[in-house]
Amino acid sequence: MPADSIIVAPAAAVARRLRAALRGGYRSLRKPVVRALRDVPWYRRLARLPRNDTVTPRQAAAAAGGRFVVVHAPSDVLLPFGEREQVPPRFAAVARFTTPETFVAELRDARLYGRAVAVIAADGRVVTNVTVHLKGKLEDHNVMGRLRLPPLERLAGTTAVLSAPGGNTYFHWLFDILPRLELLRLAGYDLAVVDRFAVNATRHGFQRETLERLGVAEGRVLQSDRARHVECERMLLPSFPGTSDYMPRWVCDYLVRTLLDPAPADGAPAPERLYVSRQGGRKRRIHNAPEVEALLQRLGFATVYPERHTVAEQARLFHGARVVVGLHGSGFANLVFCRPGAALVELHEPHPTRTTNAYWVLTRQCGVRYYGLEAPRAPSAAEQDLVVDARVLEATLRRAIAEDEGVVARA
Repeated sequence: MPADSIIVAPAAAVARRLRAALRGGYRSLRKPVVRALRDVPWYRRLARLPRNDTVTPRQAAAAAGGRFVVVHAPSDVLLPFGEREQVPPRFAAVARFTTPETFVAELRDARLYGRAVAVIAADGRVVTNVTVHLKGKLEDHNVMGRLRLPPLERLAGTTAVLSAPGGNTYFHWLFDILPRLELLRLAGYDLAVVDRFAVNATRHGFQRETLERLGVAEGRVLQSDRARHVECERMLLPSFPGTSDYMPRWVCDYLVRTLLDPAPADGAPAPERLYVSRQGGRKRRIHNAPEVEALLQRLGFATVYPERHTVAEQARLFHGARVVVGLHGSGFANLVFCRPGAALVELHEPHPTRTTNAYWVLTRQCGVRYYGLEAPRAPSAAEQDLVVDARVLEATLRRAIAEDEGVVARA
């Protein structure tokens, strides 16, 4: 290695650390300054900033003279297991959890702040529960770090706010946004008379397809990523369907009921063994893909790239599958469409904080058998690519296939 490159590399690392320290110092100094400015009424009004305190959706609805409808009460969930199944140690702590209350709050003259998804009541207080990334510290939210907010656009009529964190990814779109339409319906609201629905964006095909399927035409969509700051004459504010990664069973039933058409358009049966590939992505791929793909082909697995299919096609593919294998990723959201008794072989990193509980919980809720297989990161891969032990994978797949054949035989 040239001597000058040895010098440049540490210098670049030092520069990065210095920039990070300066950004951190700036934020730490800015927080108390902006907080103090928000306590000055004339400045807060001029800059359109929220106040330094919060209000619950129930309190905000009461203050506005609007309805507050509880749809689901909190519920303790004990995830179901088959007779021969055991809880993997990494999921032992989440075998039981509590789903929160779901509701729809009706507000007047409330504001929606853009991409950060902050809801501000008419009196200037930030609305909890539905303002995302608000986890105990109000000052950490993006909306509380601004010296001023963008100009305000007034929206007449009724606006239903569905935007959610990660709402432009397939998983969060299915489980955190679309079910909020069902909450509105269950609360007694006629979706046909809602003037507009605020979602993060509609730049992806799956967003446009599912909204159209559920009766929300393009002309009734407000993209909150673009609408930076709006005031709604009447805002319908459904809660999140549940806690992220812990989807309630009613959400699964709703997605299957509304998005799955099990009859293929061309009459061709779906393959029973699916390999969900991430090789077309930019990160978290299989480092030794040729070896693994040769094994999967030999065992009769068909390769599928979910992003190349419509939602309807993905739903049919997973509904027809008996064994699904692939790296942990958003495509596994389609497991909700699998039939009970199917199997997932999830390849994931050994480090528990780099993956979520979502797909294990989803398999439990949908009656799908789960097999986890650790795959460490490749030493030289900067894109989080993983190395899969082909021999261990083959043994796991043969076990899943054999147990699936036993399930089918007993059925």
